[in-house]
Amino acid sequence: MQPEQFIDYSKRNLLLLDKIDKKFKKELFVRPYHLKKDCLITNKFFKENYKFTFDNYYKNILESKLTICTYNSTTFLECFVLNAPCVLFWDQKEWPLNENNKSRDDFLILKENNILFDNSIELSEFINRNYEKIGEWWYGEKIQKIINNFKNKYIYSEN
Repeated sequence: MQPEQFIDYSKRNLLLLDKIDKKFKKELFVRPYHLKKDCLITNKFFKENYKFTFDNYYKNILESKLTICTYNSTTFLECFVLNAPCVLFWDQKEWPLNENNKSRDDFLILKENNILFDNSIELSEFINRNYEKIGEWWYGEKIQKIINNFKNKYIYSEN
């Protein structure tokens, strides 16, 4: 990610964080896109206003009520494998899906079921509505079936 892209990425994520209900904000930890611990841009956008962590990655995921994956990377795949509640939030222009790949349909299923978002307002509304019962949503039969289908297609292999 180039510096100018990081600024857009940060603004989009700050808009999301600003729209999340205050009663849930105290539980939020921010771990942004890979940057050094004391990067000026990271400090400006995140550190001044949110709990900020570079603690053990898997410990954070397993102890979190909800992980928000803010870019297309292995993070969401690891959350899926750990069966840790997560939502995906990225801009399709920055993290495009391969047009020639059949995975597009599977990502559309994630989007239709409130697992993938590209709009900060929609995601913040979903979190505000569902945060206290996020486990019921994530571990419900419908979402588990979707996650397991995705894992079987893209994560697990016969080799």
